[in-house]
Amino acid sequence: MYYLKERRIGISCRSPAFLSGMQAGRIVKAAELTPVERPRRSPVPRSGLPVKNYPMSAQSYYDQVVVGGKTSIVENKDYTTVANYTNKVPTYYQVDRCGSQIRIMYWWFYGYQHSCNPVIDVAAPYVGLEPSTHNGDWERVMVTASEDGSRVAAVTYWAHAGHYTRIDGRGGVDLTHGTDPVIYPGRATHASYDSETIPSGFTSLGGCGYWDDPHTTNGSMMDTWNNLVSLDDSAEPWMIADRAESFDAWGANGVTTHPTSDPPTCSVSAADYDLLKETSYLRSQCKDGDEDHGLYCQTGCPSGYDTYEFTCTNRSYPWDTIGRHYYDYDFTLQTHDKCLLSNCNN
Repeated sequence: MYYLKERRIGISCRSPAFLSGMQAGRIVKAAELTPVERPRRSPVPRSGLPVKNYPMSAQSYYDQVVVGGKTSIVENKDYTTVANYTNKVPTYYQVDRCGSQIRIMYWWFYGYQHSCNPVIDVAAPYVGLEPSTHNGDWERVMVTASEDGSRVAAVTYWAHAGHYTRIDGRGGVDLTHGTDPVIYPGRATHASYDSETIPSGFTSLGGCGYWDDPHTTNGSMMDTWNNLVSLDDSAEPWMIADRAESFDAWGANGVTTHPTSDPPTCSVSAADYDLLKETSYLRSQCKDGDEDHGLYCQTGCPSGYDTYEFTCTNRSYPWDTIGRHYYDYDFTLQTHDKCLLSNCNN
């Protein structure tokens, strides 16, 4: 399973949040997360290319690099540490309540991001670009549960500088065991994807582009619930330093992501929408019941109305016509089941 990259989201709805029926004001323990709220990660690509590395303990890295000053690469190359059922690597998480809805941000830490394409990296400084290699790499996804906590409503996937959302009401979330969201990581960038699918017109060539990094799988899973660690619990010493902003980067030439200060929010957009920048919206979905045109969304029609290009019209007296409007994929994600699990227009 998989989750974020280095992008930050504005903080709102910062108050502690808990699962349905739980008392507000206390930390959500891992045992209280249901299978619906726990994603599984698929860490092994099927592309035939060797996996660069696997998630690891942020504490181990913090001790060796941030505190200890180690300058050589620190990473996890041992698949057995994340293997099915025996996972020993932490999956970090934070929970927030948005009305009756629960949102859970999951984070994974990698010690190093290797080159996506060595040839491009050699040329990068000559064209004003940074090489793709760097120390430390935080990745994330956000799982939005239904209001009754019985099923997944949506999953938001972070990659590179962008994110996008798949809506379960539209059949957009890949589930295993009927409940557990599956995340497909990029081979080199560790970016989070919803499936092995690549949008039409794109090819995985092994680069750092949004859809360029292979993220197919051989079926192996990282069963995250075997080692869930709350970021609100300060269960590991690095969390205290991270929350206090007592260090900037995760090593020399390291990322500056600080997950303790980047929780799930009630105002997160469903996607980053920028035709000239990232192409995350190409796998994002419109609200349930609305029409997806590929580059934008359009409101649908209520039951009993005929759909025309710009209007919805009923066929019985009293006659009624409703205008249909367009919107982008960066709409604010709903904090209720409607539009995520049921038709937005009824």
